[in-house]
Amino acid sequence: MDLLAGSSPCVLTAETIAGPTWFDAHAVRSDIRDGRPGVPLELAFRVVQLPACTPVGQAVVDLWQCDALGVYSGFAGADPGDGGSPGGRDEYGDKQSATTDAEAWLRGTQVTGPDGLVQFSTVYPGWYPTRTAHLHLKVHLAESTVLTTQLFFDDAVSDAVYGGSDPYRQHAGRDTRNDGDAFYSDTALLRLAPAAGGWLGALSLGIS
Repeated sequence: MDLLAGSSPCVLTAETIAGPTWFDAHAVRSDIRDGRPGVPLELAFRVVQLPACTPVGQAVVDLWQCDALGVYSGFAGADPGDGGSPGGRDEYGDKQSATTDAEAWLRGTQVTGPDGLVQFSTVYPGWYPTRTAHLHLKVHLAESTVLTTQLFFDDAVSDAVYGGSDPYRQHAGRDTRNDGDAFYSDTALLRLAPAAGGWLGALSLGIS
């Protein structure tokens, strides 16, 4: 993806919490939409090792997010942004939430090639109280999790998406922007570009 070509900064990506919506969906796929409505979003990530900014092959990248109305899969009947009670641990030893159903839309896993690159097809995430628009992401190497983070969007783009199309307009009253989000980091701000009917997003994921 051109957004990654030579201009994405090579910096350490900020670590943060996985949150109460994490579980290992074991869904190895690049298209994670499963028919969920929303503005199309094509994502590209390159995993790089610092300080040399070397691409990392064979890294497992997990991505999960809420839908256009702020709801996460796996937790039937939960309010927007809510997950499950504490559950077990995944194969990397990370704590998971206990799911209430088998749905796993807007969740997926890809493995980087020698160029460190993975791509996902998804929809622009909605919002829920106290949080700005974001994605969740983990990177695993061998048997360890080397990055747990959340990725963010330009507020102006989110404003345009939420005010300009359904089903986002059904969920009005966004209460938090990037500067008011407790987990926001400039190092996790996606580079965005418009595409036909949607958006492209990209970021280099720097690990130590």
